[in-house]
Amino acid sequence: MIKKSITHVLILSVLIPYTAVGLGKDTVEVDFGKSKIQFLVKDKADLELLKTYDLNKLVEDMPNYLDEAEDNRGQLRMIQKVENSSEDDEKSKKKWKGYWCGRRSRHVHNIHVDLGLDNWLEGGRTPDNQGLPYGLKPIESRYIGIGSIHKIRIGKRRGPINFQFGGEIHWTNYMFQNQITLRQDDVGNPSFVEVKDVTGGYASSKSKLTVCDFGIPLTFGYSDRRDRFNFNLGGYMNYRLASYTRIVYHAEGNKNDLRDYKNYGINNLRYGVTGNIGYHGFSGFIRYDLVPLFSDASGLPELNTVVIGIKAIL
Repeated sequence: MIKKSITHVLILSVLIPYTAVGLGKDTVEVDFGKSKIQFLVKDKADLELLKTYDLNKLVEDMPNYLDEAEDNRGQLRMIQKVENSSEDDEKSKKKWKGYWCGRRSRHVHNIHVDLGLDNWLEGGRTPDNQGLPYGLKPIESRYIGIGSIHKIRIGKRRGPINFQFGGEIHWTNYMFQNQITLRQDDVGNPSFVEVKDVTGGYASSKSKLTVCDFGIPLTFGYSDRRDRFNFNLGGYMNYRLASYTRIVYHAEGNKNDLRDYKNYGINNLRYGVTGNIGYHGFSGFIRYDLVPLFSDASGLPELNTVVIGIKAIL
């Protein structure tokens, strides 16, 4: 039906009076159902060239463009410029296939920021719930990260399945609940010690361990055509860039801030699993390290980090 209508348009175009063409722009419209096709002809040369254009191919491809027009609230506007040059015509065809109706590319790059709360688990339970001295403050132990992520859709260019990869830097702050800290002796053996043994008998107002990692995430997921709802599962690998302990205490009216940069027996290479579910540019996420934070050789407890937070796409 549509092909026949286009053929009728070409016949009507040939019958447009040349005197009218000389006076200005001529428009031919053909209605079919609730839709219409409109041709705007500026001069006789364009009219002759239009007769050689493969409009049937345009009609065959139209359902694809109509599907993608949903991103523009169902409104479709297709503009095809026909040139005499075969080189320009080839460029025009590439544009026709590539960028229409606000189409998003199969490949999308995003910058994201993560904010969360972290803790470590020993035997599936937090140390503070087991009455162990190295338990963490659940609200003050914070996770901050920033990442550069590439998202590539699998299959159709607007298909729901995708995978994501990239790089990120994050800081995990383990805020101790009790008056303890980590220290490392001259031969490299780390251990939990009392804060007062470091400060000369003064109690601390803040004692924490901070670990900075570079991570490489890889996830597979689902997202709808408009990138509103999204769901991802996958893993990551972290490499330790730096780690230090910090103790803040007051002595004789002065504030003291002690930082000690050591490796503390932390595994330089760790990996884990992650997942997130969200809507638009925000999602909730969870991360769990499958490799303990401290190495077996350190002699420290086997503690696995877990993080729960919110991810924001910038």
